[in-house]
Amino acid sequence: RSLYGIMIYLSYGVQIPESDVKKHYVYTYYNANGTPYDWKPLTRDLLTVHSSETEPTDVFIKTKIHGHWFFIKNSDLDSKATFILLVRLIALTSSSLDHLASGPLLTLPAR
Repeated sequence: RSLYGIMIYLSYGVQIPESDVKKHYVYTYYNANGTPYDWKPLTRDLLTVHSSETEPTDVFIKTKIHGHWFFIKNSDLDSKATFILLVRLIALTSSSLDHLASGPLLTLPAR
């Protein structure tokens, strides 16, 4: 998968506030019977991002968007590990192109 594909896949672990769904801030998916689609069987709790109207405490990371707090609980080891891996993957793939002008990053000896 591409990094973008990974980010889309993990985004299904974000608990979206109902008010954001009603304002069409996010895409929503429904089953044939009209009930919201449950992504948990597919995402297997790799990343769970909770939401709250009040600022959370004892969290690993948090941010406020559209008046809601989104956060990863400090006790959620799987989500913390997934988030750290995602940050490292982003760092590895977002290097500057300036290094191309100075030569190769890695030189391997010829046999």
